[in-house]
This record gives sequence, structure tokens and C-alpha cells, in this order.
Amino acid sequence: YRNVTRLVYVMHGIRDYGYWTDVVRRRIEELCTTRGERAAVINHKYGYFPMLPFIIYGDRQANVRRFMDDYTESLSNYPNAKTMDFIGHSNGTYILASALVHYRTLNVRRVFFAGSVVPKHYPWIDLIRKGRVQKVVNVVATRDWVVALFPKLFEQIADWMGRRPVSGWLDIGAAGFRGFLDAGDASGTVTNLNFATGTHSTGVEVSNPAKLQAIVTYVVDGDDSQMIPFKTSDTQDKVFDTLSNASYLVWLGLLGFFSMLGWLVMSTWAGPGLAVYAALVFALLHSI
Repeated sequence: YRNVTRLVYVMHGIRDYGYWTDVVRRRIEELCTTRGERAAVINHKYGYFPMLPFIIYGDRQANVRRFMDDYTESLSNYPNAKTMDFIGHSNGTYILASALVHYRTLNVRRVFFAGSVVPKHYPWIDLIRKGRVQKVVNVVATRDWVVALFPKLFEQIADWMGRRPVSGWLDIGAAGFRGFLDAGDASGTVTNLNFATGTHSTGVEVSNPAKLQAIVTYVVDGDDSQMIPFKTSDTQDKVFDTLSNASYLVWLGLLGFFSMLGWLVMSTWAGPGLAVYAALVFALLHSI
């Protein structure tokens, strides 16, 4: 343990069992070993995390606390680790972003985000100026409907209220579809990879050797020059772009669907109707 000089966290997201993190972990370990460097690559999985618990603030924060407990233990186990880098997908991106807000002792060197559910206004530059983060690379996908429609609503509500929260119920957003605003800073320390053709998982499609190599090279060496496989389109998908701008209509449509479903179930099964309806809603929301 005392030979380990660097930590790398690889965190999966919602609707994902995290199998891809095993591939990334092995590749990073192999590359570091060939260079005579010892790295502890940590990819603890927290199981399938569906949409319903994700939109509940308390459930999101439970994973943040688990991460910080694990991170604190890792610092104890690897006392000579000088740096920590992070690869996150979907809810994994939220875990790091929220932890940075709530725990000032947390510092991270290189950040790679894909399918990010963090708000576009997240204050990366402020964290970088304080020396808590060194560099951020964010994959922006063209057809990431998960990000474009669901966490996007929370970001829109915050915009309507004239707020830019990074904590509380509205602390999620659509950076995996819209990009981070801080990428416009002249320092170039925050980069949006505009645009990766594909859906929610395109940023961690490690079956693609070029994408896997790009991620590993960036995290291990800080070299982001191989990110070309993530920049395969000049524009966003127009349909998803439109739907994202009106994400509240999608939510209203879902509300209407569940209301109609409730009416049909209650009309058909007058006695056990409520229990049947609750079971159906629970099953549907846990399948998204």
C-alpha cells in the first residue's frame, strides 16, 4: 500500500451496473505498471440506480456520503498517494461535483465526465483557481435523452428562478448535453468535447479502443490530444435539442400518462386499484 503514489476513481452512473469501469481500471493499472508506477484504481459499484431515486435529493446525497467515506479510507490505506484523478459517468459525475461542494478537504487533479448530470453553471473555474481541481474534460453527446430531458428540467426551474444552485434539490442539470459554461474561460482548463455522436453511454463506450485509449491517456498523463473520437459531430441532434429546451412538456406528458394510467386501473379494479396503480408506477419509474 505504501508504494501507491496515485489514486484514480472510476464511478458509474444511473441505469448502469458499472461493468465498463472494470475495463478502465485494468487498462490504467496496466499502463501505470509498465511505467514503474503504482496506482490504486478504485471502481466500487453501488448497483443499478434508476431514475426515481436519482431525482430524490436524499438518495443522491447518500451516494455522495458513501464516496467520501471510501475516499477517506483510501487516503488512510494509501498514505503516500499524492494525487487523485476521477472518471465519472452520469450519477458518478454528480457524486464528485456534489462532494467538491460539500467537503472542502476533497481535491482532485484531472476530471473526465461523460453523460454528466451536473448543472451547466457549475463553478469549475472557481475550484481551479483555489487549487482544488486542475483540469476538466466533459463529453457532450448529441442524443443523450436521459440528460436532455430529466435533469435538464431542474436546471430550467433554477433558470426561471434566477438561481444557479450547486446544492439542494435543484443541484442537477444537463452539462452532458449542453456543456459547461466555464469551458469558455481563457485558461482552457475546462473543455467540452462538442459533440460526441450517440446517447447517454457514448462517453464511456470502452469497447471502442480509441475512446478507451483517449480516456486512459488523459487521466494518466494529462494528455487530452487524443480526444478526437469524442468529437464526431459539429451540431447537436435537432430533435433532442428542441425537446431539451421544452423538457417541462415531456414531464407534463409523463404526468398525464400516469394520471390516465391511474384512472384506467382504478376504474378496472375498484378494490385493489390503488395498490395495483402504486405497483405499476413504482415498476415503471424503476425501469427508466
